[in-house]
Amino acid sequence: MKWIVDVVFLLLFMLLAFFGIGPVLFSDGTLDERIVTGFFVIMTASLLCVLYHSFSKNFFK
Repeated sequence: MKWIVDVVFLLLFMLLAFFGIGPVLFSDGTLDERIVTGFFVIMTASLLCVLYHSFSKNFFK
């Protein structure tokens, strides 16, 4: 069961990296737009880390 959770979170991180970091690096918008997008990508990655940590600690003791 734990490996399923690991695979799901790995896929979520890969999707976040592909669809989140790509627009930050290859955006043709303004610098402000890149900063806002980068902020939301970092916050989403932090949220995924916290969810993964709490999920794995609470359900797989």
